[in-house]
Amino acid sequence: VYSDLSEVSYILNLRGSDIECCPVCKSYCVVTSDSCNLYCEEYKIKDVEEYLKENEITVRPYTEIHSDIKAFGSAAHSKSKKVWIDSSKSPYGLTLPLDEFPDILVTSSPNPVEDLKSVKNPSEMAGMKECHALDGVAVARFASWCSTSVNNGIPVTEIDVDLKLLSTRGMSKTFIEPSFPTIAGVSSNGAIIHYRSTP
Repeated sequence: VYSDLSEVSYILNLRGSDIECCPVCKSYCVVTSDSCNLYCEEYKIKDVEEYLKENEITVRPYTEIHSDIKAFGSAAHSKSKKVWIDSSKSPYGLTLPLDEFPDILVTSSPNPVEDLKSVKNPSEMAGMKECHALDGVAVARFASWCSTSVNNGIPVTEIDVDLKLLSTRGMSKTFIEPSFPTIAGVSSNGAIIHYRSTP
């Protein structure tokens, strides 16, 4: 049972936009020896329905995860099966339905996807290098603008910095969104962790 959103995205090679600056979709994934179920609101996967069908991934309502785990637990109860739920990343509520079946072995250790994510294939490594090069161009453009503005006596605020960085990064055709909000803190604001300027 996978509840870590980045792991669900990795397993199914899907991306979403439910969380700012993080390309994931609020979902769960349950993989068995002969099936793969994605628990997600259907409107979110309209563009990838064919992909999911081709890979035999069944889409289930997001809210049905608890009842399905209980049903699986009931079936597993008679077969002495195991259930793997990484307790460090999963809501406690996901394991509650299995409490009714004490003879089922619930494994709560880290799942193998965590290690798999750390190994990058050639395409992923090439993509990382390319995005760093593109971002370097964007930051160079920003630095040039900032230097020119300051040298000409034009005031530059924290919000100006935020918006300009977003603008120069947005010049790339492959840009979707930043990986985290810009932290532009001047003077005492520079000491605030994850500071974000607001109007």
